Amino acid sequence: MAKLQTIKSTIRDSLESGAQAVDDLKDEMESWRDNMDGANMSHLPKFDEVSECADSLGNADLTSKVEELVSLLEVACEGKGMVPGCPEHVLGKKCKRCRWDGTIADNSSWLLPFDGRIPDRFPDEPERAPLAGFDEAAIDAPIEWQEYKKRRQSRADRLGNAVMGIETGLTALDAKVGDSTDGEDRAIGELRNAIQEVRESLAELEGIDFPGMFS
Repeated sequence: MAKLQTIKSTIRDSLESGAQAVDDLKDEMESWRDNMDGANMSHLPKFDEVSECADSLGNADLTSKVEELVSLLEVACEGKGMVPGCPEHVLGKKCKRCRWDGTIADNSSWLLPFDGRIPDRFPDEPERAPLAGFDEAAIDAPIEWQEYKKRRQSRADRLGNAVMGIETGLTALDAKVGDSTDGEDRAIGELRNAIQEVRESLAELEGIDFPGMFS
């Protein structure tokens, strides 16, 4: 019978290691799919099952959302120096800051409509102080949760453990965001949105069916 074991970690590690575990599962399923394709087995029902599983793990886009959340947490804990905006926009000269290509032609990388005007420059982003309640150690605050200990874990077990670790880290962050005296500060709003996006990714991972090797 599987026994419960206590996992001790930190907010940052729970997020990053959980996302890495999901990435590892995605890589395994993609490798399985590629091997089947290379062996001319793409016509088999198993190939479709493996492909669907690999796509589902990738479409959740968990790693990029966790990276964005961790980046915002680092700013919340450490503050941020002023980020320079665009230099003056000049026709024929590319802008490295906002990626404008220097033309007035239709450009899908810009959200502004082009009506013959030179696009407005991005303003400087002001310096940010650390958020109230977020010191430099907040992102590495200790947390713990329980997992079932098995001698051999299935892929479903590994995914479940990864999700549990990430959700534990998010719950700890919920408390810190709620306790911050900066209230509805822009940075707090960004953190809430990033936490929600990670949770949406976790929801996409629910119900993923890992095909068996011989079933």
